[in-house]
Amino acid sequence: MAAVLLLALAALHFQAVPGGFGTESYLGVFLILAVITALAGVAAFLLDDRDRVWWYALAQGAANPLGYLCNRLTGLPLAGDVPERWYGARAGWSLVFLGVLLFVLALGVLIARHRRRRLPQPVLSADDRDLLSIPRPGRSGR
Repeated sequence: MAAVLLLALAALHFQAVPGGFGTESYLGVFLILAVITALAGVAAFLLDDRDRVWWYALAQGAANPLGYLCNRLTGLPLAGDVPERWYGARAGWSLVFLGVLLFVLALGVLIARHRRRRLPQPVLSADDRDLLSIPRPGRSGR
């Protein structure tokens, strides 16, 4: 589900790239970087399901709505205070909605995993063993 939300965020950013370059060049560049970071999150979820990927999703989920809302409140340099010129009114609020959904999902998963690790439970599968954070032994001979 998180990979789908990140893919939707990447699609929203991608559709805003022409408007971003039309308003100011740096907006287009930042939107391309936003697409790349969202797609990197999708790739990370396809490869791994550890806590660090969920922390990345939590950061992405928080950064997207906060960035849009800060833009609505203060505006961007040289671009004015009207994000509808480069994002579109519905796409902007969709960005906020998807970001909040991703944030809540990632936060719920991280809290559930933290609670599960605190309870003494036997490891019953290889999946459970992979989710444990076991410190790696240091190298000997140092």
